[in-house]
Amino acid sequence: MCSSKWFHLFIIFHVLTATPILSLRDSSNQLSKNFLDNAKKPEVFDWMVNIRRKIHEYPELGYEEFETSKLIREELDKLGIPYKHPVAVTGVIGFIGTGTSPFVAIRADMDGLPIQEMVEWEHKSKVPGKMHACGHDAHVAMVLGAAKILKQHEKEIQGTIVLVFQPAEEGGAGAKKILDAGVLDNVSAIFGLHIMPNVPVSEVASRSGPLLAGSGSFEAIISGKGGHAAIPQLSIDPILAASNVIISLQHLVSREADPLDPQVVTVAKFEGGGAFNVIPDFVTIAGTFRAFSRETLEHLKQRIEQRPDVFDWMIKIRRKIHENPELAYEEFETSKVIREELDKLGIPYKHPVAVTGVIGFIGTGTSPFVAIRADMDALSMQEMVEWEHKSKVPGKMHACGHDAHVTMVLGAAKILKEHEKEIQGTVVLVFQPAEEGGAGAKKILDAGALENVTAIFGLHADPHIPVGEVTCKSGPILAGSGVFEAIISGKGGHAAIPQHSIDPILAASNVIISLQHLVSREADPLDPQVVTVGKFQGGGAFNVIPDYVTIGGTFRAFSRETLEQLKQRIKQVIIGQAAVQRCNATVNFLDETRPLYPPTVNNGDLHKLFLDVARNLLGINKVIIDKHPIMAAEDFAFYQEVIHGYFFTLGMKSASPEPVHPLHSPYLKINEDGLPYGAALHASLVTTYLIKYQQDVAKVEGKYHDEL
Repeated sequence: MCSSKWFHLFIIFHVLTATPILSLRDSSNQLSKNFLDNAKKPEVFDWMVNIRRKIHEYPELGYEEFETSKLIREELDKLGIPYKHPVAVTGVIGFIGTGTSPFVAIRADMDGLPIQEMVEWEHKSKVPGKMHACGHDAHVAMVLGAAKILKQHEKEIQGTIVLVFQPAEEGGAGAKKILDAGVLDNVSAIFGLHIMPNVPVSEVASRSGPLLAGSGSFEAIISGKGGHAAIPQLSIDPILAASNVIISLQHLVSREADPLDPQVVTVAKFEGGGAFNVIPDFVTIAGTFRAFSRETLEHLKQRIEQRPDVFDWMIKIRRKIHENPELAYEEFETSKVIREELDKLGIPYKHPVAVTGVIGFIGTGTSPFVAIRADMDALSMQEMVEWEHKSKVPGKMHACGHDAHVTMVLGAAKILKEHEKEIQGTVVLVFQPAEEGGAGAKKILDAGALENVTAIFGLHADPHIPVGEVTCKSGPILAGSGVFEAIISGKGGHAAIPQHSIDPILAASNVIISLQHLVSREADPLDPQVVTVGKFQGGGAFNVIPDYVTIGGTFRAFSRETLEQLKQRIKQVIIGQAAVQRCNATVNFLDETRPLYPPTVNNGDLHKLFLDVARNLLGINKVIIDKHPIMAAEDFAFYQEVIHGYFFTLGMKSASPEPVHPLHSPYLKINEDGLPYGAALHASLVTTYLIKYQQDVAKVEGKYHDEL
C-alpha cells in the first residue's frame, strides 16, 4: 500500500512544475512550503486518500477505465474545473487558468493490471484478477490533489495548466492516442511522475537525458502437429519448439547485442496445452523487447520475427454422447444415457460404481463371468471438426473415441440380450469412468465389482485403420505411464528490469530441454521410454515476469522398474535445473488421483481365442498381428493385473478424403460404419469364451504377466 507521505511529496512536484506561469511574489522555497502545508490539510490529504482507495478497490484495464474516468469527472465538477471527455476512449483533459498560452501539462495514467491482488487490507481490489499494481491509482489522486491546490490560486495563474488523465499506459499506448486526438497541440511542456516503492518517502530520483527505455511487444503462435503424448514421433511438439525459441531469444541480448547498448528481451507469457497427455497443435508466447534507440528496437523486432436397426440406434447413442462430453468422474449424463438404454433393454445393473460407473449383467447370473468394458470420459479439448453433432460443451471433446466405445458395448448388450437364453454363464458390462488419467479401472476393481470375473475384453477405436479391420498382439501392447506436475517459482517483476527478478519461464524452458535428455542420453535405446511436457502455464501480461509457472506432462515405459527410475530422475532434473536458474521447484506425481498405470499385457490363451473369433467374423486378411507395442497407456492394464485380459484395436478410419487425424486431436473423426463390427466382436468374444471355457474357469488370483 502507498504511504500517505508520497501524496505530500508528489503534489508539491506537480504544482511546482506549473510555477513558471504563476504570478506569485513568494520565493520558490516559500512557495514549496505553502503547497506542502496545503497538501497536508485534512480537506486535501484525506480527500486524496479516499479517492485513491476508491480507485484501488475497482481497478480497470486499458481503455476500460470508465468508472475511474467517471470518478475523475465528478471531482473536477465539484472543483469547478472544465474538461474534455471522452478523449482516447476514456481519457479526461482538464483546464485551469486563463485558457490562453502558455500551456503546460501534468499527466496521470488510469489503468490497472491483470493481476490478482494478494495484499490483505480493507481496501483490497474487489475485482478478481485485476489490481492497481503499478501505482496508477496514486497517480490519479495526486494530479487531482494538485488540481485542487491550483484551483485555489487560479486568479494568479498567467496561462493554462492542462490536466491529462490518460488511459492505457500498460501496453496500450494511451499517450499516443491522447496526442492523436490533438488535445495537447498547444502544450509547450508536460510533466509526469511515477511512484517508486523502493525509494524512501520524501526522496525523488531523476536525471537528464535518457531515463527509460523504449519498448515493443510481440506475440507468437508456434504451430506444430498435436497428438497423443505416447507417440510423439507422430506429432510435432510446439511446446518443445517454443522452449527452444525462448532460450534462443536470450542470445539476442547475450551474444548479438553490444554490451554498451543495453537491451532486454523477455517472454512473460506462455500458453499451451490443456491436458498432461496431449501434445497441443499450437502454443502462444508473448513478451516485450526494450532498448534506448528506435534503431535498436527495430533491429530487435526484425530478429524476433525470424525466429440397419441396431446400427441406426447405435449411431444415435454415439452422437448424443459425442455432443455432450464429460470429463473423468463427471460422466453423470453419459451414465444416465447408459442406464436409460439398459432399462429399455431390460438389463439389470449396479450404479453408482466408482462415482459414475455402471455394471450391467446379462445371462444366468452365475459363473463363469466374463466382462466387456467401455470407458466413458472425454478430454479437455475444444473440438475443431465442424459437423452437425459437434461437441456442445466448450473446451470438452470425445477426442479418443470413448463415445464409440460406450456405443459398441451397448450394441453388444442389445445383441446379447436377444440371445440371453442361450448364454451359459454371465456377461458383465463394464461402463467405466475416468480412463484419461483418473485410473477409473482401478476404482472399479477397488469397488469389488469384478471379483467373480475370470476374463475381460476391451477395444480401442483407431482412426488410422480401415473399417472392418483389427490389429492385435499377444504380450505387451501398451506402455505404462505416470504424470507429473511442477511449480517453478522465481521472483516476479517488471519485464524492463529482469535483473531484479528471477525468471521462472526461462528456468522452466531449461527444465523442458533437460527432461528430453533423460531419454536421449540416459535411457537404454532398447528400453523404449518417452517423457513429454504437454502443459505450460505462466504469466498473464506481456510486460510482467510472473512469480511462478506450472508445467505438467507424462512419462512412459514398459516396466514398473523403469517407470520408478524415470519418476526419480524427473524430480531431480526439475529441482536441479530450477536451482541452476535461482528458482525453487516442487514436483507432484499426483499419486492419489492418478497412480502409475502398469503396462498393458495381453494373455496368450485369450490371444488365440481372439484370432479364431476375429478371423471367422472379419476374414483372415482383416486381422493384422502387430509386431511392436506402442507407447500409449491404458488403464485397462489394471484389470489385467488381476484378471486374464485382452485388448485390441478396431479400425474406424474416416471415409473422408481429408488427412487422417490421430486420437487426442481436436480434428479427430470417427467413421461410424465401424460401430457394428465392434458390437459384434464384443458379443462373439464373450459367448465363445463362455462356451469354450465354462468347464475350466475359476477365480484367478495374482498376476498374469507371464508373457513379459
